[in-house]
Formats: sequence, structure tokens, C-alpha cells
Amino acid sequence: TDSVGDSDTTSFEVSINDTIKPIALAKNFTVELDNNGVATITAQMIDNGSSDNCAIQSISIDKTSFSCSDMGTKTVILTATDKKGNTNTASATVTITSNAPDTDNDGTKNNCDTDDDNDGLSDTDEATKGTDPLKLDTDGDGINDGTEVANGSDPLTPEPTVGGNNTDTDGDGLLDSEEIGPDPSKPFDFNNNGIPDYKEANNFSQSAEDTLEIFNALSLNGDGKNDVMVIRNVHLYPNNHMLIYNKWGSTVYEVDRYGQDGNFFNGRSNVKGYEGDQVALGTYYYIFTYRDKNNLEKTRTGFIYISK
Repeated sequence: TDSVGDSDTTSFEVSINDTIKPIALAKNFTVELDNNGVATITAQMIDNGSSDNCAIQSISIDKTSFSCSDMGTKTVILTATDKKGNTNTASATVTITSNAPDTDNDGTKNNCDTDDDNDGLSDTDEATKGTDPLKLDTDGDGINDGTEVANGSDPLTPEPTVGGNNTDTDGDGLLDSEEIGPDPSKPFDFNNNGIPDYKEANNFSQSAEDTLEIFNALSLNGDGKNDVMVIRNVHLYPNNHMLIYNKWGSTVYEVDRYGQDGNFFNGRSNVKGYEGDQVALGTYYYIFTYRDKNNLEKTRTGFIYISK
């Protein structure tokens, strides 16, 4: 407009730009792993009042999920973005904890432990087999669940004990105690088919296989009868090994070429430090391994009863 009132118009554009970054503010946060060993967080949990001169469009974080491998502290980056796309970041320390129990006291919480009771079976396997993942020995027979499964035993059924209650599980005429042997965690499996002898009928007997007949009684009364452990025809199989041990699994006698050159068990130990000592009266166990006429290795196992 001029001095006399004449005027004219024109137009132009004004660009309003927002180039100011938001103010990103973050706070530290503690999160607890759940029963599955997993924890999640959101950006809102660590945002500490981020702001912008206009308005915040969004906030986000670079890590939202944590697992057992993250136990401890982790740095998480929070990003604040305004409506014009300006961004700014702030960091926060996230502490990952677990308040789950540690059943086997191995230093790893149950929700992070694949074997909570340390019995050799994973928690997943125990769920499949029906055993208790928080019990080392579900059936309470003194043998770890994992050991029973490895030996082909039932971890839900107590194993009979050596010298037990005259039980014959498989009905083959041999007592469980005889077919199990001295270590219930490793019961005898004569034919190595994965089924313990006491669960498999007629899978072992004292029959005279290969003409070898084993006599399992010693009477140490000086009458000249049953003074040694006799194996009839053992001289035909000189390539052999005899191992005799007590009910605690301790070896009392061990020799190669049993029955040869005067190698007979007469109730006295030949173990170093106990050579010549008379063993106590009672029940012992033997493992007799030999090569047959076809050079096949065979094993005979059973009891020895020592009396006066």
C-alpha cells in the first residue's frame, strides 16, 4: 500500500520446519524371569518422561525379550521419535533376575536348569516318562531316575534289593536278589538285551552250558569237602577271568585262568593289602568270563554262599 492508498497483493509460502530432536529420558529397570526362563519388557517400562517441543510420535527399545543367558545386567537403548521423524536416544540398565528355587543346588535356578534334580534325565524327558523332575529318585529305591532309565529299569517302580524278600519278578525260579547282583543300579543283564535279568524270565540259569557247571557253595569247616569254588570242566577253558566281590561291591578275589595252576577261590582274598585274609561268612557274587571253543566271549554270573 502506497501513501495515497493504492495497494496490490502477492502470495508466498512459509515453510515451518521442526528440526529439534526430542529429549529422550530412560530409567533403569529390573525384570524377573518367569517359570519358563523368559521375561519381556516394553518401552514404556523404561521411559522416564521423554518429551519434544511439538509432540512425541513413538518410543521404542532395541531389546524387549530376555532369557536365562541374559541373567545379570543388560544395556537397553530407548529411541524417542517426534512427528517430523527427529529422533534421540537414551540408555538404561535392565537387571534380569530369577527368584525360582534351585532344587539340586547346582547354582542354576530351576527355570534355567534343564535338569532340576540333577538325576541325569532332562526335565523334558522326565515329563515324558512320568517321573518327578524335582526328585532325584522318584520311586525312592535309592537309585537315581537317570541311572534306572539307562539300565532299562522302571524309575517309577522301586528296584528290589540284594538279599531281598524272596521275590521272583519274572517267575523263572531265580530270586530277584540273585539276578540283580550286588549293585541294584547296574542289575545283571546276562544276554545284554537291555532288559535286566530279574525282569526277563529264563534268561539265565546255572545249566551246564559248554559243559561248565558252577558250584556256588563253600563250607570252610576243614572236612575236605567244598573247600574251594568248583567249576566242573573249567580246565577246558583256560582263557578265562574270575571276579568275586562282596555285597558292597568290593572285590575280594580276582584272577585270570581260574582253575588253572591251582587258581581256586578257597575263601581267602588275593586283593592287594588283604592277601590271604579269610573273608567273612555270607553271600558273595561272581562274574566268570571265558572264551568258548569258537573263541566267543561268554559270561556267567551268580552267587557264592560261604559257610562253616
